[in-house]
Amino acid sequence: MEYDKLENKFFIMTQKHLFSFSKDYIYFICARVIGIGIKPLLLIYFLNYHFVSEAASISKLFLILSGTLVLYGVPVHFNYYKRIFDKGEKFLKLRKPFNIYLTHLFIHGLLITPIVYILILSVTQNIFFSTLILILLLSEKAFDEIQRFFQFSKEFGKWSIHFLLKNLIPFFLVLIYSQCKLPHPDYFYILTAILCTIFSNIYFVPKFIQTYLKKNILSINKEKTIDYIKVLKEKHWKRFAQSISSANILTADKWVASILYPELFFSELMIISQISNGINIGSSNLIIAHRRKELLQSKNSIKSLWMNGKAPLIIFLLGIIVFIALIVFKSMFQQLNEITLFLALGVLCSYLTFALTGPFIEYLFWNGNIKITLLIDSLYFIITLSSGVLLYFYGNYQYICIFFFISNLYRLVSQLFYTKRLSQTLSK
Repeated sequence: MEYDKLENKFFIMTQKHLFSFSKDYIYFICARVIGIGIKPLLLIYFLNYHFVSEAASISKLFLILSGTLVLYGVPVHFNYYKRIFDKGEKFLKLRKPFNIYLTHLFIHGLLITPIVYILILSVTQNIFFSTLILILLLSEKAFDEIQRFFQFSKEFGKWSIHFLLKNLIPFFLVLIYSQCKLPHPDYFYILTAILCTIFSNIYFVPKFIQTYLKKNILSINKEKTIDYIKVLKEKHWKRFAQSISSANILTADKWVASILYPELFFSELMIISQISNGINIGSSNLIIAHRRKELLQSKNSIKSLWMNGKAPLIIFLLGIIVFIALIVFKSMFQQLNEITLFLALGVLCSYLTFALTGPFIEYLFWNGNIKITLLIDSLYFIITLSSGVLLYFYGNYQYICIFFFISNLYRLVSQLFYTKRLSQTLSK
């Protein structure tokens, strides 16, 4: 709960920056919007020039980054960030928690990386390509840690420059590269993304982190590794498991498609999913971000969690905006023909349904039984993955979009029922 209070403090702080029209915060918002748009635009560009195989490769890259980065996301930073940003303690007093933070971060990375690599290899079935993705993934993790520091220290300008350099340079370079008719633009994109991420990380990483980085890497030993495993089991594993599950709810259909379905269908599915994800990004900022402290309170109800009906209305309006965007994209790019507008609507409704569960996820994360929420998610994955495999064997893989919506609808109803029962119990 203390971790959520610290995160909530940051979101309140960013809301204040927004309403006061801070120049750096406006850059921060614009950078995020640009980052959202680059992915579908890149995939559409590849399909437009008939780079179908390359589009599928980049789609797998985006899927792996979104689905596996959470595996590195154990909140080992919490104690240090709470004391320096929430309590205002000086760094000289925080050398020990900072060293623990870096040491645990590296140990967790060392332990989880072999598992991540096997997962990447199972999707790409290409050792060289998988190795490139793993290097980029590790670079992205370092990028996230630097960006977290900039957010909490309110350095939105640096955050935006760091973010844009990492995303825009590879995008424009691959456009130039592909126009020169050179081979493997997908490999070129990943290589430039790796180099841009690494060099921007080196340039922007705070100096005090550089000072302690080498020391902590060299200090890792068997004793510290065993100590971290104990901390993970005692403090983090339940929430860690729930975070992994929640992060992959909207990628489950794509995992099946990436392995079993035709490349063109998979790429189009990724494009539509990237556009539809605007619903969740919008709802997160408008409904959840500034209400985290309120959402974790035990005495809540369905009505209060949904802001007296305002939350579903906001999500519905976001859905209309995204639906219009999908129609525009379908009309502008005729090569998007594997997925009809009807099937695209199934994907959009899935993201809309997921957005409706957002307040419940926050509430149940802090008040519910994580074993029950994991059970709900487990049944969701069973429905989605098994239906995806069966549709492959029957040759009707396009209809995974519809089953994806049905699975999300089941999850919404289950969480709605559990939240109602739990809130009634806690209110007594």
